[in-house]
Amino acid sequence: MASLLTGLPPSAHNLTDAGARLAAGQTTIAGVARDAAVRTAFFTGVPPSFKAFGFGASWERFNEYLPSSGDQI
Repeated sequence: MASLLTGLPPSAHNLTDAGARLAAGQTTIAGVARDAAVRTAFFTGVPPSFKAFGFGASWERFNEYLPSSGDQI
């Protein structure tokens, strides 16, 4: 997930551990889009891509859904 959102290989963004968190200062596609005045949203039901792992930063809208909640995206 980090490689998709940063465009970097794991060795560059340092997320080689499933329990690691994306660094707060790491540039992501959301940050680049925000800086270019592009509206962005990220909806996820995959726990390792939740805010707790650093993936909620820079999105205009970010929603996470627990897989066990029964909510539909």
